[in-house]
Amino acid sequence: MNVAPRFVTDIPNAGGDYFLAISRNKRSVGIDLKAPEGRDLCRRLADWADIALQSFRPGVMKRLGLDYAALSRTNRRLIYGNLSAYGIDGALAEKPGMDVAVQARSGVMRLTGTPGSDEPMRPGASLADFAGGIYLYAALATALRGTDIGLVDDGDVDVDEGVIYAFGPDAPRLAEALAPLEAT
Repeated sequence: MNVAPRFVTDIPNAGGDYFLAISRNKRSVGIDLKAPEGRDLCRRLADWADIALQSFRPGVMKRLGLDYAALSRTNRRLIYGNLSAYGIDGALAEKPGMDVAVQARSGVMRLTGTPGSDEPMRPGASLADFAGGIYLYAALATALRGTDIGLVDDGDVDVDEGVIYAFGPDAPRLAEALAPLEAT
């Protein structure tokens, strides 16, 4: 049941209510990173930016010449954030991921649903994306403050770890739910 009025926008092909809700007040530009002109534009933007953020699988930005090492050569104050489903190293690092896959693999879906049922169920919200984004925001805000005292680096946030940490006291229950999955 939809109890809120529909979002109205003058942006053509803007997507649904969910996109409009989480993207309000944002300004965006689409850049083809496979085209040399697109990569050049990213480099020019990074020359004056405080923060660069990417959410590709590990290694993609390095192959494109847009990783922290490349971009920080011309902007030594640049803070670079990496957001990926499963981190930059480890057994799952190269796997693509999205919120629902991370929720399933992290065990979150084992904590939701009908009491007494072992049937996994997806929560109504995109918890993994939200948790990863919140932790990345905290890391980037801290790093931005650190530029005032000369601490500049690139950082990495795993969405799966973010959603697990977000469960705080319920993290041991997540560990129990994950135990059978570790064998797979």
